[in-house]
Amino acid sequence: MSKSSLKRSAKQMGFDTTKRTKKVKSTGDTQKQVQSLLAPHEEEKYPESFETDTIKIYSWNVNGIKAVIGRKDLQSFITEHSPDILCINETKLSEENILKLKLRSHIPSEYQLIWNCCKRKKGYSGSAVFTKVKPLSVAYDLGIPKHDTEGRTITCEFEKFFLVTSYVPNAGVGKLERLDYRVNEWDTDFQDYLQGLEKSGKPIILCGDLNVGHLDIDVHNPKGLKKCAGFTPQERESFGNFLDKGFIDTFRHLHEEEQKFSFWSAKKQARASNKGWRLDYFVTSKNLIDNIDDSEIHDQVMGSDHCPISVTLNLKKGIETGDDFLMKSGNKE
Repeated sequence: MSKSSLKRSAKQMGFDTTKRTKKVKSTGDTQKQVQSLLAPHEEEKYPESFETDTIKIYSWNVNGIKAVIGRKDLQSFITEHSPDILCINETKLSEENILKLKLRSHIPSEYQLIWNCCKRKKGYSGSAVFTKVKPLSVAYDLGIPKHDTEGRTITCEFEKFFLVTSYVPNAGVGKLERLDYRVNEWDTDFQDYLQGLEKSGKPIILCGDLNVGHLDIDVHNPKGLKKCAGFTPQERESFGNFLDKGFIDTFRHLHEEEQKFSFWSAKKQARASNKGWRLDYFVTSKNLIDNIDDSEIHDQVMGSDHCPISVTLNLKKGIETGDDFLMKSGNKE
């Protein structure tokens, strides 16, 4: 695929193909200040390509970024692990909070900060990406109004891959009031979005709190949790169908028999007794799996009801894009 064709495809998927991220609409007197934080800082010169043979990408549902910054959990984590890219779920931020909390001052300046805040209500959902390398383009949400009010998804285009971070909607507590929406609307449209993104000629790395325990090994009590959000037969089948479309759960691929969890309920000291769930994932296009050197769950890291997860991506092996990628992925028309 030519560069011009790739650029057209990216625009069709809702991408800004210029060297800046798309601006998110804001209201009130803080608009210009907020935009200066949401968009790349002109005074900062972020690299436009990765300069090492391997990079490490992390994802963490922090269950409210204000708390993990206030306790310095996030700062300590960044200092210790120095992620090349860190994806954050459940920031629980409004745009105004970004100003009030002076978030830029808490994160090392080597990171470009990209935010997608919930527009429907304050203190809910939200996502972010902190990256040492400037994306070629950034898209917010899915481009479908019914899915785009809660700040759940950010897509960053890099030279050799698309990185998508998503905080997938929970099916609901008790009566599972959002189960039908989750499985028959969100999952369907999100999977179509990812497949369409692949057709633009680059492999995908999807990460985040995907709110599903796929296999029995992924939860502490499979028999007792079958009617719980995240482990219903419908959600598990939907995720399995997604993987069947040419995507790979990196942790389970590399650690087939290992039981390790990324989420523990705050109730009844579930973490102390390791009564957990694996709800957080790195999923890649099948053609990228040979470039994944490791997929880890960092369950020793505290600060949230979730722990961080990561993948180590090997760039030295080479990553196919364009027509070569489309041919091998079966997306060549």
